[in-house]
Amino acid sequence: MTPNEFMEQCYLLGRYLEFYQDENIFKDTANSLIEEGLRLKNENINIVLSNGERIDPVDYLFHMTSRDKIYDSEDKVRCPILLYTSDPICYGILNSFIYKIASELDKRGFLTEIFDLPTDGVSHPERLLNRRFKAVIGFHTKFFSSKINDGKYFNDYIYGPKFLIILDHPGTFYEILTDCPDDLYVITLDENYKNYVDKYFPKVKKTFVIPPGGTECTETNLEKDIPLSFVGTYRNYRQWLPALQKLDDENKGLGSEFIEAAEQHPDLTFEEDLHLVIANRIKRGDMSAVTNNKFAKLFFDLSIPRGIILSKIREKIILTLLKSGLTLHVYGDCWKSPIFEEYENLIVHPELTPEESLKVFARSKVSLNIMSWHKAGMTERLSNIMLNHSLVATDESAYLRSNYQDNEDIIMFKLSDSEINSLPDRIKNILSDDDNSQKMAESTYQKALKKETWEIRTSEILNIIELTNKECQL
Repeated sequence: MTPNEFMEQCYLLGRYLEFYQDENIFKDTANSLIEEGLRLKNENINIVLSNGERIDPVDYLFHMTSRDKIYDSEDKVRCPILLYTSDPICYGILNSFIYKIASELDKRGFLTEIFDLPTDGVSHPERLLNRRFKAVIGFHTKFFSSKINDGKYFNDYIYGPKFLIILDHPGTFYEILTDCPDDLYVITLDENYKNYVDKYFPKVKKTFVIPPGGTECTETNLEKDIPLSFVGTYRNYRQWLPALQKLDDENKGLGSEFIEAAEQHPDLTFEEDLHLVIANRIKRGDMSAVTNNKFAKLFFDLSIPRGIILSKIREKIILTLLKSGLTLHVYGDCWKSPIFEEYENLIVHPELTPEESLKVFARSKVSLNIMSWHKAGMTERLSNIMLNHSLVATDESAYLRSNYQDNEDIIMFKLSDSEINSLPDRIKNILSDDDNSQKMAESTYQKALKKETWEIRTSEILNIIELTNKECQL
């Protein structure tokens, strides 16, 4: 055992003292470390503390298990990164991201703890109380707003910066972002979303843009036997129309006006569309000016219109492709809808796990992506497509325009009628030219290797953890 390995084992014994005691392995572990410490001492090897001071190896073990001032100084340097898992939504995709980050951290020698949060968001993981972590990370979790009996946030008793990673519009998380600890940071996938958080959620300490990474399929040399695929869900917007009618009755048609504005200006963000609606209402005398907090609450309340907008544009694109005669492979029973009954060229496969989707991308010549109105963003679906040698066809975003070239790396289109209508011919042309499609897919793959992997994303996350640790004086 090297001195560094000895120090780590001593620290872990002190950090998880209760666990070793509960498992009745503390005595044997401590005795083993005492023997190792004596061996190091006999070889005239001292332990160098984080502050540069040298001490006897056995004394180091004593300080770690005593949890004294020396332990506290070591804990500031060695403490783990805590990662929350929660609801297994979307076939566990968010939790899979947690495990990918944890794997990358482990490769770099960082200690990690993964805690499975209760799905009800009420029960409290008491063993985390009064512990220090380099960072606390969770995707879409409401647990950062959870409180305990004294009315304080549970996470206020966990020391270290908190990172809420959001892969949807942050306006959807109004309740969390207005009711959160003072040391909450947000990581988002879109520059516009960063600006939204900065403007409308002043309680958030700082916002960073780090899109999710992608993963390569472990199977290699798969045949490109799927011409065109779309690994995404379908929701029939018509199911929400009764709720929209109720919203309109209560708000004088606000929801419908919001939908109309988004359809007329599909290049704008949702918040820009809503500002247009509010400006027109103020001009008509139907509404007075709103504060930032009122706007954020109004945006949150308009979840049904936003869902309708996203579902309508997705259906429009899919129907345009099907009417052109293109065969499209989709996944999940959600696609068994009367809307698509007449289209035999829509091939519906069983639902996919995140790992299975990678294989589909690797087998696809062209993979369709439709953004959830991320006008400046980058998604994990795009990263996964790129890293599995499939050619991307996607609506554009500022991130994509800055990093990839239309018709050279990927196929990009606007959400205008003209560009959606021209999309089938663009895809047909590329499918008829294997050499060019493979060239484009390979160009994108090489770029994605340098930009879009979880290895790179984890490095970016570590950079902001280091920054925030200095700010928090961990």
